[in-house]
Amino acid sequence: MTVMGDDMVVVTPSGDDVLAQGVPRVLTVPADVLPTVVDPACVLPGDDRRRVELDEHDLHPEQERITAVAVCDHDSGRGRISLISATDTVEQLAGAFVLSALVEPMRAWFPTAMRLANGPRVALFHAADPAERVERAAELLYEVTGHAHRSHPR
Repeated sequence: MTVMGDDMVVVTPSGDDVLAQGVPRVLTVPADVLPTVVDPACVLPGDDRRRVELDEHDLHPEQERITAVAVCDHDSGRGRISLISATDTVEQLAGAFVLSALVEPMRAWFPTAMRLANGPRVALFHAADPAERVERAAELLYEVTGHAHRSHPR
C-alpha cells in the first residue's frame, strides 16, 4: 500500500494537475487500532492518543496527481462515507492549511483549494470501534472508487 501522508501532504498545482507529496516524517497510529497489544514503552511520551511510530512504513517520496479529496472525521457507528459539497470541501481545506490565518499566503493558495474542491470529493467518517477502524475505512473507500474490496493483512 502506498501512503502519501500522515495528516499532512504538500499540494502543488502543475499545469492542469494538482500534485501531492508526503511530508518526510515517521508515520504514527493510535495504539488502539493496531492488531496486537502494544508495549507501553513504544507509545510516544506524553501523547494522550497513545500513538506509536511505524518505522517500517515510508511516506511516498514522489509526487502523484490528486484524483479525489477525502475529508476525514470520526463516527459513532461502523463508519460511513458520503458526498461532500465543494463549499464544505474548501472550508475543510482552508482550515487544514497551515498558514490559513495569514491573508497573502491564503490568497495565493485559494485557487489550488478551488481546483481540489471541483474534483471528486467525499467525507469519510471513521468507525468508532478501533478494532475495525482501518479495515472499515478501506471498505468504504473501495466502495466509492468502484474497486472490489479485498482484505489486507495488518
